[in-house]
Amino acid sequence: MGCLKTLPLLIGGSVFIIVGVIQHIVGLATNHWVYGTFTYKGHLGAKEVDKHAGLWERCIDSRCKRLDDEKHLWDDMSTAMEATRAMFILAMLFGLAAAVLVILSIIFALLGKTAQRLLYMICFGCSLIAFLFILIGFIIYGVEIYDEYYQDYHLGYSFTMSIVAGVIIPLGGGEVFLATFVQQ
Repeated sequence: MGCLKTLPLLIGGSVFIIVGVIQHIVGLATNHWVYGTFTYKGHLGAKEVDKHAGLWERCIDSRCKRLDDEKHLWDDMSTAMEATRAMFILAMLFGLAAAVLVILSIIFALLGKTAQRLLYMICFGCSLIAFLFILIGFIIYGVEIYDEYYQDYHLGYSFTMSIVAGVIIPLGGGEVFLATFVQQ
């Protein structure tokens, strides 16, 4: 019966972790980290153009190009962009690991088996590591990419989704960690 006492915390933690991981994946994959509307003056007159960019591509109006296809234009940024991508991909992997671990914990609780405290702690650790990688990724992006190349842009929904994910993944992990004390 002691296993079922941890179930509300595990379910709550799993919701936070899974929603956070999904948000992070969407933020990672979409191309609205930054956006802006700019006026170009050419020989045919002025034209307003919508621009937005993500970690993988940039778009002008509705024409998008992969950033990797234009590395020659972004030589200075490519190393920082690859480091940012790496941090966010590692965060996604650790978030997914935390999600799998909390789902295993729920299965153990439903089967009436006592999950080892170590399982809860590893889940919490994975969620904290995911948070740290997201934080490092934001620092690299903010200092090396946004300040250098996109200072005239606004931060978009993809950026916001990853920030929210960086907050709720460790909250879910913390809720799972609290289950170690309820289990005793």
